[in-house]
Amino acid sequence: MLNELTASLLLLESRHSTNCIVCGSKAQHKHHLIQKGIGGKGKKVPEGATVSLCFRCHEATHAHRLHFRNNDGVLQALRTEEPMKYIDVLDMEGWFDCD
Repeated sequence: MLNELTASLLLLESRHSTNCIVCGSKAQHKHHLIQKGIGGKGKKVPEGATVSLCFRCHEATHAHRLHFRNNDGVLQALRTEEPMKYIDVLDMEGWFDCD
C-alpha cells in the first residue's frame, strides 16, 4: 500500500541518463520508484519519479535486494544480500546517495 514512506518517493524528480544511477553501468531500464500497482486493486499510483537503471540493478530492485528512499530530497539506495521488505531496511546502515 502507498504510505507516507513510499509516497515521499513521488516528491523526487525523475532521473534519466545513459548510465545507471546506482552503479554507473549502461542504463537499460526506466524504473518507477513506486510500483504502479501498489495502490491496490483498481487504484493507480500517481505518476512519480522514475530512474535509469542497468539490467543488474533493475533485477535487484524487483528481487527486493536494492531499495530506494527519499532522505530530505536526496535519492538514496541500499543493496542487501538477501531479499528484504522495504520497512525492514529503512533503519539499516549503508545507504548511499545516487548519482
